Amino acid sequence: MPGAPNLWDMEFRAPGQSNERRRRVRSDESIAASVAMRSMAPSEERSARSRRSRRYAEAGRPERQPRLVDVVPTRRLWQNVVAASGFAVVSLLLAGHWATRRPERAISAEVARAFDTLAGDSLAGWVRSAMLAAAAVGAVLVYVVRRHRTDDYRGGYRIWIWAAAWMLAMSVDSVAGLRDALRAGGAAEFRWTGPAGGFLWWAMPCLLAALTIGVRLVLDMRECRTSTVWFGLATAVWAAGEALRLGGGAIAGPLAAGLAVGGCSLAAAWCLAMSMSWHARHVVLDASGLLRSRKKKKKTKTAESVQAESDSTASAEAKKPEPQRVKAPMPTPQSAPAKPGPTSANASSLAATLTFGGRATPTPPQQSQLSKAERKALKREMRRAA
Repeated sequence: MPGAPNLWDMEFRAPGQSNERRRRVRSDESIAASVAMRSMAPSEERSARSRRSRRYAEAGRPERQPRLVDVVPTRRLWQNVVAASGFAVVSLLLAGHWATRRPERAISAEVARAFDTLAGDSLAGWVRSAMLAAAAVGAVLVYVVRRHRTDDYRGGYRIWIWAAAWMLAMSVDSVAGLRDALRAGGAAEFRWTGPAGGFLWWAMPCLLAALTIGVRLVLDMRECRTSTVWFGLATAVWAAGEALRLGGGAIAGPLAAGLAVGGCSLAAAWCLAMSMSWHARHVVLDASGLLRSRKKKKKTKTAESVQAESDSTASAEAKKPEPQRVKAPMPTPQSAPAKPGPTSANASSLAATLTFGGRATPTPPQQSQLSKAERKALKREMRRAA
């Protein structure tokens, strides 16, 4: 009823220990109910979670899967194993080219084509393309980690994405022959073939891109000497192969041409892939804090060297002549006849007289040898004599 007192509130707010106990019990019950309602999930959601957990084990969760940078071999042993494997593959391809090109053996054209190191649709072309693609993947991995470096204020990490695109274009060219398309397109557009059968139409843009990207890569890779050496070796071998390709007339026979030019192209792709692999290892270890910093080795002196230095120092000091002390000469007083007449004891002992015109004139000695009292007595004697 309106205006009637609330007996419940009056009973609840009444003082006493029983009311306090009732208040605590009711508050505990309300808290427990709210926690139970929040922890209770819908039956469908709980069943879906249970089905997912039953279909996949704990190892199938995304956080348990390997990361992208885990494919980089961080141990030197595995890097050497990868390098040896690439060398073995290149050697086997060159051996296959030599075995199928010998004149004394009759090999079908299809088999010879499959092992031709100069053809893009051969096994050697596919391996060369795979190595260049692996180098592009290594450049991407370097970019993924390198862009988080805190002291790169100028954004030098961006060169790695351009390097990955350049290596991917080289991979496509090794199987698709992009250089032949550039050569034919330039000759048809400008109606001029140029020297070496249109060599300039694809060599000039490729050389410009290679120099621009290569110099920037070397400047960024100089912290890792191993990757820099591999990159320089790849550049030198690739340049030698292209020089041999242009001077093909100097190479006699397809066997020698395939071994020289094809071997240089395969070796250059292999060296480039190893360069990216070593630098990816360097960047991953540097980001993880596991890279050993190069410190200048301080020359430690052995006990024998320290003893020899001390002996030489002692002998040098012993040979030095001792400085001679020179005593300053003492001033000698001048002897002169004493003045007749009564004088004081101090003045008569220190003053010397000279006779000039029948009068005795005392000659003052050096002022530095007389005390203050003696100088006063000497002045009095001189006044009297005057």
